[in-house]
Amino acid sequence: MRYARAATALDYRMQVPLLLVAPGLLEQPAHALAEARSMAALAALAPPPRVEVNGIFAALVTALGGSSGTPIAPLMAEGAGLDAAGSYVIAADPVLLAADRGDIVLVQRIADLHEAEASALVQLLDAHFVDDDAQFIAPRPDAWFVRCTRAPDIATTPIDVVQGHGIYAFLPRGPEGRTWTRRQNEIQMLLHEHPVNVAREARGEPPVTGVWFWGGGTAAEARGFRSIAAHARIDRTGDLLRGIARVAHGSHEVVTDDRSVEQVIQRASASADDGPLVVIAPGAIDSEGAIRQFESRWLAPAIALLSKHAIARLDVIADGNRAAAHWSASASSWWRRFTPRLRPKPFVAPARPQT
Repeated sequence: MRYARAATALDYRMQVPLLLVAPGLLEQPAHALAEARSMAALAALAPPPRVEVNGIFAALVTALGGSSGTPIAPLMAEGAGLDAAGSYVIAADPVLLAADRGDIVLVQRIADLHEAEASALVQLLDAHFVDDDAQFIAPRPDAWFVRCTRAPDIATTPIDVVQGHGIYAFLPRGPEGRTWTRRQNEIQMLLHEHPVNVAREARGEPPVTGVWFWGGGTAAEARGFRSIAAHARIDRTGDLLRGIARVAHGSHEVVTDDRSVEQVIQRASASADDGPLVVIAPGAIDSEGAIRQFESRWLAPAIALLSKHAIARLDVIADGNRAAAHWSASASSWWRRFTPRLRPKPFVAPARPQT
């Protein structure tokens, strides 16, 4: 029986590629990253990573076949359960803004709202802008969007780029940029001392003091993606992957901790003849324990599969400190596979390029 199980485990040798997504990994302490042996092995196996200054969402879009101008918000909306077909959709992320020396800093995106809190705030904003062709909608408490019947002529900046910095240099641009900047200003006033925020501050939780518009476009503009088999959490990264899977006629499931890398690859291989790119996004890495779990459950087994030529390629995309990095390792030659064992080097997060 052992031999039968081993043979079955190798039946998926369709040479499918695998992409692991690790949001927040590069924000973790340097000592914790230095102890991540499987990340050190990946860095030794792969060429230097590609660094994307526009954040992890942009890195994922590019890695999966989209162009640099692909609108991200309609894909996220589709992945969150909102029908974005035929409409212009822009992300309206709830954020904490704080005044600082002549500017306003985008401190963080607020991702821990309860359903009642999000509903109260979104209903307020939707009612205020009811005559402005700007429908505020939240299919999930941490996923806010504005849907318009007409595409505005604006250019925006991804939230990953702005977070931690003053917003004045990143406000909406273009012929209608001032209109959307005005809306952001009005929203700040509407949310000031709102009962939801008063209650959150009383509990020691960050209030929602504004929204950040970014990533707008239509689903029809999202072209060029390859078919993927996405296994992702119900979060913003998962929304994007599910949206891409839908427009590219791929598949998507909620990732579960009781399923191994091998099982995920076998399942994807059995459901399609063309060998889809398997994408696993097990959730944000927000602690040293989460690093160890990501390594033991997903990354270390994936590297083992690569070393046995059981997968065609292993890609890892991680972010933190205002940049996203993309490593790509193929089933490598013998000397490259053994070099990391002979000369192990601690993993060091790549630096953000100077701009």
